[in-house]
Amino acid sequence: MESFNNFRLFFLLGCLLLPGISSAGIEDMGFSLDRTYPAEIGDMNATVWCRASQPIQSRMCTMRVPGDFIITLDLESGAVSTGSTALEGYTAFTDQENRKCGIRIQSVVLEDLGQWECMIENAEAPNQIGFVNLLNNEMGFVKDVRLPRHVLPVSYNLSLIPFIIENNYTIDGNIRIESNIVEAENNCDDKCIVMHTRDTYIDEESVLVSMDGFKLTVSSVGYDKERDYLILYLEEPLTANLPLTISFHFISQLQDNLAGFYRSSYYDNLANVTKTIATTQFESTDARRAFPCFDEPDMKANFTIGLGRKKNMISLSNMPKSGLVELNEDYVMDMYETSVRMSTYLLAFIVSEFGNTFAPGHENFKIWAQEEKIPELEYAADIGPKIVEFYEELFDYKFPLEKMDMAAIPDFQSGAMENWGLITYRDTAILYNQEDFSQSSRLRVVTVVAHELAHQWFGNLVTMKWWNDLWLNEGFASYIEYLGADHVAPEMKLLDQILNFDVHDVFYLDSLPSSHSISVNIENPIFQENFDRISYGKGSVLIRMMENFLTKKTFRQGLANYFKAHAYSNAEQDDLWASLEDQAQEDGVLNQNMTVKQIMDTWTLQKGYPVLNVDFRDGNWEISQEKFNLNVEEKEKSEELWKIPISYRSLSENLSDTTVNFWLSEAAATIPANSTDYNETYIFNIGQMGYYRVNYSPENWNRLIKSYTDLPNLSRAQLVDDALNLARAGQLTYSIALELVSNIRSEMDYVTLGSAKNSLQFLMNMLAKDERFPGFQEYVRALLQDVYQQVSGSNSNEYMDVVTRSLVLDWACSLGIQDCIDTALIMIMYKVNPYFTAKLIVIMHIVNPDEKGEVYCTKILIMIMYSVNSDEKGWVHCTTIFIMIMYSVNPDEKGWVYCTGIKYGNEEDWDLAWDRLQKTNVLLEKSTLMTALGCTKDTALIDKYLERSIDPNSTIRTQDKRYVYLAIGDSSEADGSARMLTWLEDNWEKIKEFYGDTFVYNVKNMVLRYPEYSNTQESFDKLRLFLSTHRGELGSSAESVDQSLDKISANIRWRELFYEDIFTWVEGQ
Repeated sequence: MESFNNFRLFFLLGCLLLPGISSAGIEDMGFSLDRTYPAEIGDMNATVWCRASQPIQSRMCTMRVPGDFIITLDLESGAVSTGSTALEGYTAFTDQENRKCGIRIQSVVLEDLGQWECMIENAEAPNQIGFVNLLNNEMGFVKDVRLPRHVLPVSYNLSLIPFIIENNYTIDGNIRIESNIVEAENNCDDKCIVMHTRDTYIDEESVLVSMDGFKLTVSSVGYDKERDYLILYLEEPLTANLPLTISFHFISQLQDNLAGFYRSSYYDNLANVTKTIATTQFESTDARRAFPCFDEPDMKANFTIGLGRKKNMISLSNMPKSGLVELNEDYVMDMYETSVRMSTYLLAFIVSEFGNTFAPGHENFKIWAQEEKIPELEYAADIGPKIVEFYEELFDYKFPLEKMDMAAIPDFQSGAMENWGLITYRDTAILYNQEDFSQSSRLRVVTVVAHELAHQWFGNLVTMKWWNDLWLNEGFASYIEYLGADHVAPEMKLLDQILNFDVHDVFYLDSLPSSHSISVNIENPIFQENFDRISYGKGSVLIRMMENFLTKKTFRQGLANYFKAHAYSNAEQDDLWASLEDQAQEDGVLNQNMTVKQIMDTWTLQKGYPVLNVDFRDGNWEISQEKFNLNVEEKEKSEELWKIPISYRSLSENLSDTTVNFWLSEAAATIPANSTDYNETYIFNIGQMGYYRVNYSPENWNRLIKSYTDLPNLSRAQLVDDALNLARAGQLTYSIALELVSNIRSEMDYVTLGSAKNSLQFLMNMLAKDERFPGFQEYVRALLQDVYQQVSGSNSNEYMDVVTRSLVLDWACSLGIQDCIDTALIMIMYKVNPYFTAKLIVIMHIVNPDEKGEVYCTKILIMIMYSVNSDEKGWVHCTTIFIMIMYSVNPDEKGWVYCTGIKYGNEEDWDLAWDRLQKTNVLLEKSTLMTALGCTKDTALIDKYLERSIDPNSTIRTQDKRYVYLAIGDSSEADGSARMLTWLEDNWEKIKEFYGDTFVYNVKNMVLRYPEYSNTQESFDKLRLFLSTHRGELGSSAESVDQSLDKISANIRWRELFYEDIFTWVEGQ
């Protein structure tokens, strides 16, 4: 058997030739295939083709077509036949090199749709076979994508050299996979090996397969476009229970698409040069882009990695380094220790010129970034080890790796990725300092770091078997992050803020018909990506609810048992229920007639959530449950009911005690009340620990309104959110809901104010275009006026005071409170008439770090203009002069200040902000300006912003386009969301070409805000036509558009039923 050292030597000799190969040339080297997509019935000249590695010498090829019969293609004459019968309406074609086997369909019929198999015979190499599916919009995507299980990987030896060279962004690799053969179903009579590959050239002549030490003959190599399959067809059948070795050489591409093993660049201000790094993002199905593998989460294996690099660079991977191999005078290869047993999507590689930092005493916990950003890593370096130590105690399970690296990546599509032992982050999710970043930036860092470190147990140590149970990864990490973050930053009160961030946020989506169960059937993870708020947010709040009814002690011990039972393996949700059930029974915290599985299946296997109806009648509490539907006309009834943990207390009792009093398993129940209950005010679902809303009788609502100020903050936030959303769904009158909300006049709690702001925003959006809207706006301004006066005069630097001030000032300016607007404009600019005769003094207290080069005076610049006479008009030549005030606007105030400045400014102001965006290197400044530019009321500027978003000369990174499109979508006064949808339709092909692999992700962000401002049939029809036209090209974003249609449908019905009620109530105040 070939040794790994000899295997690597072969690799090294081959890779040194690569610098002459361009990444564009890789596709030309190997086998490729494609088809018209989508192909609708009646389409003219649809094509299906495959392209061989070598010229087709026979000038003939064959295809197996839908219906399972063989056709022959004569590439010279163009004739297509089956047997001796010529087929009309089909023409064969090839290319200039005679490598393409293609068929042109003159007019597509139903029988043409389905799988096509292309077969090309080679005399001196394995035959080549390609599978491709001709699909229409309705068919969407291929669903049977799971690998057969007759070959299971045990270990990989993988060597890669990424060539970070312009015009040659390629990766040269060699792989050896040790596998086991098992008895399992497959469709090749055990004469094939099936694994994943994508965008990779396989050196087919280098493929070696041996079974129990004996070489097997590879007769053909197959490629399946839709399933990303690499299929090695064998002449001899595989024998179960014998070891199997697969090895070959391959070349892949170091693309710039934020997926797989990709490249990212940054400008090094210290060296005054642009630098490029190679980094990875494999979840969920992109490890196969970097190297051929068995790319499914339950096909775990051990990995021994070698990473080549230039000598002036460093490399990182999941495990510690074990050695170094000299390649030549320019390149070396870092060797890494064999990994623990893990899934492919958790592998990670980085090759860069990054530097690092670490907290004293934690040399094995390093944080990496470009050199000039290292000071901004200190906060993450400080909290990271503390969170790991907290989790080790919480889970009673030591972090299993010897080291942890975390890295700030310049271009990164998601927030972060939990790769085991090498976590990668978007720069805004890990960089922080007190001077240039806001408290919300610090919040993001602490929660994202806590989230990714929680994954080292949830997802990495124990991994879901398939993507349908993604919530076991993301839901748990989303809840545990609050515990980890609270441990290192208790001043943030994150265990309270979960109501704003998760509970109330996910309530909205989960009340729509297009919502889905948290455990969902995933057939193709590329097209059915479930990385959404249901998996994250609902998962988080269900786990919070479960911890509450099981008690912390039982819940956490149950988790420890779960980790011990399934470490380095895979699990399903029933495995977790079993561990928690065993501990619950041991501790006696559940009734004997109720199990954890019975409870939780009602929450995870059906979509939505209940509303608990409560009334006090004849000395009893009458309670009932029904599914909460936001759409008034949607009377969907679940066949199953929820098992609801009910807590209730009178206001004279301890309202911090969230212990469950009663379980409601049926549609309705009666709870005997104490004799004094009638005279008491009660609240249900204490602390909103349960994932359900509560609706009271009018009498009980009125009692709660009168007792509002006596309630704890979480109960106040709960009541505000429940009342306004119950009214929105037609289950509570708006007179009661708005009467309750009037209590926020004296509210100073951040969580409650956040609930009020978010819930009232719906009414603002729905009423904005009505001529009576100013009256409603004045009503909301009056609610906020006293709170605004209090917080705007505060200079407190305490975390909760700072974020409350930011929330209120942002809200006040958006409502048009003039004092807020004036304050923002004073902070950002003065408009000075050139004939102004008084003197103007502009004091630049603290020069922004980005402008120190331009404004290099000490700290104060005094510009005195006495009566500007005619001689001075030459340099004071504008009708207005804009002077940026360098108080350096406090980072916590930049959001509302910049947005207000753009909103009430003109095109000159907008252009000034755009120029500033192109020049600044401060992360918060960038993100704030990107959002602020969308605040304009000028439709022409919205159109300009849209066009600049796809300008290749713009400095806005692909990863940051989300800020742009969400900001434009929220520009209600410029009708931004509707203009953006029209722009998307009108420029579909251009935008699609510009974004490439990230197109679907960006389209989702372009459409996301559209339903929040739409409540007419015209807007519904516009989006429905968009979806029907492009569903096949939208991929996983199609589900988001379906949700948007549900939202608009609910808005239309709301407008019909309640629109006038709001104005009537406001006019009566």
